[in-house]
Amino acid sequence: MFAANKYLKLAKQVIKGKHIYLRIAEKSDYQQWLEIRSNNQDFLKPYEPIWHKEALLKKTFYARVRNDKYAASADVKYAFLIFRISDNRLLGGINMNNVQRGVFQACAIGYWLGQTENSKGYMTEAVGLITENSFAKWQLNRVQAATLINNHASIKVLEKNGFEREGTARKYLKINNQWQDHLLFAKIRPDLPKTIQRSNLLQK
Repeated sequence: MFAANKYLKLAKQVIKGKHIYLRIAEKSDYQQWLEIRSNNQDFLKPYEPIWHKEALLKKTFYARVRNDKYAASADVKYAFLIFRISDNRLLGGINMNNVQRGVFQACAIGYWLGQTENSKGYMTEAVGLITENSFAKWQLNRVQAATLINNHASIKVLEKNGFEREGTARKYLKINNQWQDHLLFAKIRPDLPKTIQRSNLLQK
């Protein structure tokens, strides 16, 4: 159903960095995904919406894979998993959400990482890759991100990638079943270095 869609073809291109690569989820990823999500449920809980009671079931994951491909084909969302190059281990995920065209040409990124993989530079690299490709491959003008005020690790990741703080949004997202204030960050296309590492785009 999606095979001929140009946006899904873009999404199926593996984005390769120095230590990690990003690709869309497939059904075969379920066991790795289940392991990392179940092992990190308590760690991720303060930073995510409340998990549905069937969130970790295989049928839910399969539906997510299908829905993410549909969203990519519609050019509204691109969801990627983060893998370590050395052993193909699943480390986390990163999304381009709320892709908007027309006069806006922007998206909002969201991301998560397993606790044992924190502070190793993986998410800094992942955000850099997705931002570069948002500009170079998807031709967006603006990449936005929102983070909880007390999520210092996430703030550091964004700042390392050249995102600038634009303000605070009160009661912005319902995280862990509470409406919480967020810091708003953004990076615009002119802020990207002129030389884009197009080698990051590795065709499947």
